[in-house]
Amino acid sequence: MAALWDGVVETIRQAPPRQAVIDMTKVSRVDGAGLAMLAEISRIIAAGGGTLRLEGAPAEAGRIVDQIAASALPPARQPVGAIEQIGCGVIGAANHLGDLVEFTGAVAISSRAALRAPGSVRWRDVLSIAARTGFDAVAVTCLLGFIIGFIIAFQTLPSFQTYGAGNMVAVVIGVAMVRELGPLITGVVLAGRSGSAFAAELGTMTVTNEIDALRTFGLDPVRFLVIPRMLAAMVTTPLLSLFCTFLGVLGGYAVLAGTGMSGAYFVQEVQSAIGVMDLLQGMVKAGVFALLVAGAGCASGLQTGAGPGAVGESATRAVVAGIVLVILSDGVMGWLFFLMGI
Repeated sequence: MAALWDGVVETIRQAPPRQAVIDMTKVSRVDGAGLAMLAEISRIIAAGGGTLRLEGAPAEAGRIVDQIAASALPPARQPVGAIEQIGCGVIGAANHLGDLVEFTGAVAISSRAALRAPGSVRWRDVLSIAARTGFDAVAVTCLLGFIIGFIIAFQTLPSFQTYGAGNMVAVVIGVAMVRELGPLITGVVLAGRSGSAFAAELGTMTVTNEIDALRTFGLDPVRFLVIPRMLAAMVTTPLLSLFCTFLGVLGGYAVLAGTGMSGAYFVQEVQSAIGVMDLLQGMVKAGVFALLVAGAGCASGLQTGAGPGAVGESATRAVVAGIVLVILSDGVMGWLFFLMGI
């Protein structure tokens, strides 16, 4: 059969006829391989615009061949115009916005229920998730903070020394790390590390129908899975932001120490530039970043589709959405704090 397949099928593939007739009047039995070969011949001829006719074949065999050939044919792709593409994009954006509004409402309802009955929150899960999202991320967050502070001091010191204001580098580092870069770096790390993890976990549960099983047993997936993750992120992210800020300031001093600046003078300059409201501003930003990143990761996980690459797509979507939300919200909060005079 293999030799017959290679000989006949390859010959037809090289030069597909417009019309072909196969005489099966003397064929008493056709196995699965024979039907598959006939279906492949029919598919090749049909793809070239021709037709195949089986003479003397049982009606059942002809029907099976037609079904196999039809299932093997790839779906014809119709050309899509610009207007249709725009319409599909608008519909997709509207559906995504609707899912986002629905998820936000579900989170608000579950949060209110958790505030009314704190005992209903799975605090053991909150602590476990906090350990994964917070404690395990201390090293990378502190390392990035130290490097950013070091780079800022290294790049700005020559310019300030030109005007005899080298001591102002300590002020710049303190303000930049406390108000802006500490929370921002932590938020980006959270989006790349924890946001993708939340999306992958919930996406896997969605693909394996565990989310549907929770709903079957009367358990709200948002209250059961999303709220603990958001609480854990909101608890650990401000602490990570403090670590990142401290290491960033320390990285700046590592450069200034080489110029002969004492540690006491450096601390004095930093303290003169920042206050309680600056620290509070950084903590508020970190808390908002945690809320947005955890929400984006959980929403992407719950919206995971079918297919082998669905979980990976959800994780990628969570990371991108988390970073975009962090940067956008940072700009909005910076503008609001400026209007408030903070």
